[in-house]
Amino acid sequence: QRCLSRFKCDFAIQIVSLFNSTTYCGGYSNCVLTFTSDQILGLERVYELRNTYNIASVNMSLGGGQYSAACDSDSRKAAIDNLRAVGIATTIASGNNGFRDSMSAPGCISSAISVGATDDADSVASFSNIAPFIDLVAPGVGIYAAVPGGAGTKQGTSMATPHVAGAWALFKQAVPGASVDEALAAFQAGAILVDDNRSGGVEDDLARINVNNAINAYVTGLSINVTASKGFLLPED
Repeated sequence: QRCLSRFKCDFAIQIVSLFNSTTYCGGYSNCVLTFTSDQILGLERVYELRNTYNIASVNMSLGGGQYSAACDSDSRKAAIDNLRAVGIATTIASGNNGFRDSMSAPGCISSAISVGATDDADSVASFSNIAPFIDLVAPGVGIYAAVPGGAGTKQGTSMATPHVAGAWALFKQAVPGASVDEALAAFQAGAILVDDNRSGGVEDDLARINVNNAINAYVTGLSINVTASKGFLLPED
């Protein structure tokens, strides 16, 4: 468990396994992958901890396959539904295949919060999967992120998704009683609208998150305007 302040902590749940197979590892002798059953157990563990910790959201930066519509036959849906029913959002990466009209599983589950990636110019990232039913987009290019042994600059919808999971926790700090439906509606109402202007892109008005706007969209008579502290700037910014 890691606490960024007395209000916001995050914790990891181990769901990956070491595979020693060139078949599963794309020709490499070993790799780290995750079983669907372990993902479900991880989500169920979050549900068990809901009364021990005030949990706002789950981050799942993983996925596979291609789905042009909701994939609600997926075995992970029940666990995601249970979390949503108690006010915990499951944010899931849409995938990095560059699809213009579809996304990966389990992000395609209708009760999940699916997340695509944008760059600093609010353009859809070249690699991001986008579908008509995607929920939100968030920064996913040039992200200063944790890596084994330290930190580095990464990109992917796996970078965009924790932006949403963290933003969700900030929103719930301001509006503790908001349901997942209400929080999603606020993020979409307060979003910066982005079009998919890539070659072959068809989706317009994608909702790029803005935490200030989301809170202001939900809470009548309250105006939030938060700016970054210099202490949180990256080197050379």
